[in-house]
Amino acid sequence: MYCSTCGTLNSDAARFCEKCGRTVGAAAASAMAAPPPPPPGGPPAAYGTAPALSPAYQQPQYPQPAYSQPLYADQRVRGAMVPGGKAYAVGKSPGLAVFLSFLIPGVGQFYAGDSKKGGIMLGCYLLSCVLLFVYIGVAGVLGIWVWSMIDAYNIASGKTPLS
Repeated sequence: MYCSTCGTLNSDAARFCEKCGRTVGAAAASAMAAPPPPPPGGPPAAYGTAPALSPAYQQPQYPQPAYSQPLYADQRVRGAMVPGGKAYAVGKSPGLAVFLSFLIPGVGQFYAGDSKKGGIMLGCYLLSCVLLFVYIGVAGVLGIWVWSMIDAYNIASGKTPLS
């Protein structure tokens, strides 16, 4: 379930939001279900007009989440859509993705879940390796190797969407 204040995804059994600490779920529903007791004092003013409630007894106003930033940005899931309509990798180690791309360019993208870009990088790297024998693949090998490590880090850390 999502927090109505900050939009963080919490477990169904959670009583409080993991990020902002507000009550969520059954705790929030039970707190909202029981109306506050009436203010102490006498009966309402003459002929059906009710006295003004003190601020403590008025309906609480909850802030709405800002939609200028990606909704639930810290809870991105593989294949889940955020307002931009893009999916992001989550739960992947950026360090491991960089290390795998250091060993073989494109493998870090496969690890982070972006197999389309990983296949393209691996194919271009292998083509550049073949062109090394003709001495024109040196720039391609070095360029794709460095680009693969940087891109693997960005994908695994959630900075770049999956393609």
